[in-house]
Amino acid sequence: MAHISEKQPQADPTLFPSSTRNPIRGVWELARLHTREAWLCWYPCIWGACAAAGTYDASIGLGALGQMLFGIWASVTAAHCTFCTWNGILDQGFDKDVERCKVRPLLAGLISTTEAVLAFLCWVPGTLALTHATLGGTVLLSFMPVWALSLIYPLMKRLFPFPQVVLGVIIGGAVFPGWVCVTHTLDNLDSALPLFFATAAWVIYFDIFYATQDRPDDVKIGVESLAVLMGRHVRILLSALGALQIGLFILASLRANLSPVFWLLGLGPWIVNVPLHVLSLDLEDRHSGGAIFMANIKLGLYLSVVSLVEIVIHHIPLGRLDKIHPSLTVAGKTAIITGGNTGIGYEVARQLLLLKSSRVVITVRSTSKGQEAVASLRAHPEVKRVNPNATIELFHLDLDDFQSGVEFAKSVRTEVPELHLLICNGGVNLMSYETSKSGHERVMQVNCYTHFLVTLELLPLPRATAPLPDAETVIEHYDNKQTYSGLQRYADSKFVVHAFVQRLASIVPSLELLINDPCPGLVATKFDRGLPLWLKPIMFVLRKSIARTVAEGARAIIYAAVVAGQETHGKFLQSNKVDPGATIFQEKAGQTFVERLWKDTCTEASQYDAELQSFV
Repeated sequence: MAHISEKQPQADPTLFPSSTRNPIRGVWELARLHTREAWLCWYPCIWGACAAAGTYDASIGLGALGQMLFGIWASVTAAHCTFCTWNGILDQGFDKDVERCKVRPLLAGLISTTEAVLAFLCWVPGTLALTHATLGGTVLLSFMPVWALSLIYPLMKRLFPFPQVVLGVIIGGAVFPGWVCVTHTLDNLDSALPLFFATAAWVIYFDIFYATQDRPDDVKIGVESLAVLMGRHVRILLSALGALQIGLFILASLRANLSPVFWLLGLGPWIVNVPLHVLSLDLEDRHSGGAIFMANIKLGLYLSVVSLVEIVIHHIPLGRLDKIHPSLTVAGKTAIITGGNTGIGYEVARQLLLLKSSRVVITVRSTSKGQEAVASLRAHPEVKRVNPNATIELFHLDLDDFQSGVEFAKSVRTEVPELHLLICNGGVNLMSYETSKSGHERVMQVNCYTHFLVTLELLPLPRATAPLPDAETVIEHYDNKQTYSGLQRYADSKFVVHAFVQRLASIVPSLELLINDPCPGLVATKFDRGLPLWLKPIMFVLRKSIARTVAEGARAIIYAAVVAGQETHGKFLQSNKVDPGATIFQEKAGQTFVERLWKDTCTEASQYDAELQSFV
């Protein structure tokens, strides 16, 4: 990495006995191992990993996090040693004219130039090998531009009047290896650009503070810098860079969907500190800029700690759902996911593709949104790598309308010769009473009735049931506006789905077809966007603090669809475990409700397709 030095510290005399010539001590100090400068280069890697985890809602195991942090520490430290050695070799001519640099190893006679070059030649392969061993080949490639710029950075002081800009690009570039540590691909690195530019602006900003203490010496020896150029007006440039970095950090945080923890504990103190640093700079005190420089190093460390907290809280599956075992495959299988263009449905489609499903069909009401989702799935780097030949397509299905369900089922029977997984995911959650195109209460229509019709249409195992006494049908009950409660209706729909699943499972042997009812729990999606204004802040806090990620919610569906065994047939699943569900289903009243729901649903559906009358 590029070389930034704090006030020259003295080496531990017990570690290196004092003498004019001491090559071991010279190698140590030339690599800047006696300072904490390498910390600065760790920070962007950690920030990049945090942003990538948020952007892709990644799940990182605790062991994987530890391995990643060790790799970042080892690789970045080794690279910093390499290029500080290189920088020291090339900077001898400048250092002899700067008072505080005269104690550096080459000028102090601790080590010769030849020995320094040999040390550099040893550091280079060591850095390459260490990076490959701890972080892998893809991350190694992502480091290459940073290392190339670090190699030419000392020369830029001679060719370019503002080397701080190059330094900003170098240290900001460390964002990308951190990002790749999480994504394991070099694709879509443009998503990390806001964080890269924010980091680069920050580096230029704090390096100008550092350069203010050297301005008199730089003027004397003819070294140009932004601090020299701006002179007494340097605060104007610092203010602009401060505002720029804040804006870019905010943009990066928004795009990465970072939680309130990061915003309050991370960005909040950062935003407060920037103007304080600018206002506290004393151009008459040469030590003022150095002190603010060190304050920024500590601020970067603080933000790195907050970034790690963000990863631990939101991306380490402590007490959460485990990932589906990578050995599992659904190769050759066809899956249909209703509501598959966003949220859990989209993530279920993505995970099924990663499990090598040969054909995935998502159903949508909006064709344009469906096309965007299909294009996104096809372009997803992991899907392209693992399952490049999969068929991904969309079918139109308006769950608001029974007739759309019938037409959808006919299309499936015509165009999809095999169907192995039908995942009824689409749904709505409304706070006000609305009726569907079919005339029924809308939440029940979308979440339950049309799904039931589609399930029956695609189910090849008809069986008649005994008639029940005439009464208000279940559908009529939920269509009655007087029984509607916005806060209760979504729960009603979940209850009705479980009743239908129980009854359906009773006529289909588990050896032939597995039917279950998984619940992903509280998931951080936009499914609650229809809530009243007073409830949205509460749900926002819950969603950001205790809700499962979309990826975890999808895992619950994937588990039920492709992992769960016959013990889940007709059962309700909570956290990938069979849950007894509502106790009323064990009582006579609950069993009566199940039968009535089945009869009423089949009767209603048969009005749109007479063949479904056989289920009644």
